[in-house]
Amino acid sequence: MFIETIELNRCCPGSQVEISIESSALPEGKRYAVLPTKNKYFKVGTRGRGDKARAAMFRSNDAMEFIDCLVGVLTASGYDLPPCVDGKLRGPAVVRTGWWTLDLLAYAPRKRADLDVLAPDLDSEACLSPVKDALQYAGFIDDDGRIVRDTAIAVYRAGNPGLRIRLTRVGDPSQVVQELWPDVDYFGGG
Repeated sequence: MFIETIELNRCCPGSQVEISIESSALPEGKRYAVLPTKNKYFKVGTRGRGDKARAAMFRSNDAMEFIDCLVGVLTASGYDLPPCVDGKLRGPAVVRTGWWTLDLLAYAPRKRADLDVLAPDLDSEACLSPVKDALQYAGFIDDDGRIVRDTAIAVYRAGNPGLRIRLTRVGDPSQVVQELWPDVDYFGGG
């Protein structure tokens, strides 16, 4: 198991969780640790045979390695995750009530050469969907639909990829809407 840095804030159960995954904890690629990104996370395949065969999306090997990494980090941090069999949780998830926001900071190991600024070679939202899926698949959150807002930032950090994940509990989605757009009537569609 690859585990180096773990930062977890569990002072108030269910209020905020912070997870830091450094490069030594991420699955190894050919030259450096691999961040979970939307382009590498799912692969297309088929389900069924013959006339009943249909295209389907499956988690890639990279995805399963990242999920294993996340499970290792969370388990080492003292979370009792339910067992997962064939993608189905066999017990209650750690987070199973309330509305949450997700803030994600991704450290990209390479920079873009074609820009005049020190920009990462990674779209800011590239890791969002894989991280939300991994949190659910690992049994940390019962349904990623509980995440009503997500924010992603990608920065360049030479040769040292990593992730910081923060989940924060909020009262309800209208609270998030009012913070971002105070002039919008949440229930009136305005």
